[in-house]
Amino acid sequence: MAPRIQKWGNSLAVRIPKECADEACLVAGNIVEINSSHGQLIIKRLSEENLSFNEMLEQIPIEGMYGRENIEWGPDVGEEKRWMWDGHVPL
Repeated sequence: MAPRIQKWGNSLAVRIPKECADEACLVAGNIVEINSSHGQLIIKRLSEENLSFNEMLEQIPIEGMYGRENIEWGPDVGEEKRWMWDGHVPL
């Protein structure tokens, strides 16, 4: 079965068969580069290294997984209790 080009808003879309996606190591959410050459479309998966700083920041969960409430730090010792919460960092 050949995929069919369909309308998606003002753009066109095509479904990528699972076998092709697996072979190209594509998964939902990947960022890709799309180019055309001699009447053919070329879809290239961008590696993590090609993401901009802002794109990498957008992937960081805001709450939950890395929140302070999920980490057992142990009891406060020494000076850390005083300077950690009032913004003062001892030199």
